Amino acid sequence: MVYRGKISKYFHHCPLCGIEGSVTYGTGVGYIDLSCSNCGAKWNAFIDVLLTFQWAKLTKPSSDGKGSELIGKEYHPEFWEEMASERLKESGPYCSSCGTRLPPKAAFCPSCGQKVKK
Repeated sequence: MVYRGKISKYFHHCPLCGIEGSVTYGTGVGYIDLSCSNCGAKWNAFIDVLLTFQWAKLTKPSSDGKGSELIGKEYHPEFWEEMASERLKESGPYCSSCGTRLPPKAAFCPSCGQKVKK
């Protein structure tokens, strides 16, 4: 799945909840289905015949309603990448291994024991 590398650069973290590695990939007709296993958000991503990631469109907001105003609009990949970056700043630190929110000054994840990256 060549498209995965193209998309994961921009969807490494969910743009709506900020959890790393939570966005999963599926195939649709003429596009790639993306969904967040953490917040339930869903997108359609379009990759052209030259394998260039052109846009992603939110089709379902997160379970808490984040992104409702973005439903059905096509945004460039950089838009989603920037949103994910902002969400990370707002939400505080999460474990890069399991996605658990980390307590302040944690050296290890309380859920999986992964050493916290500083």
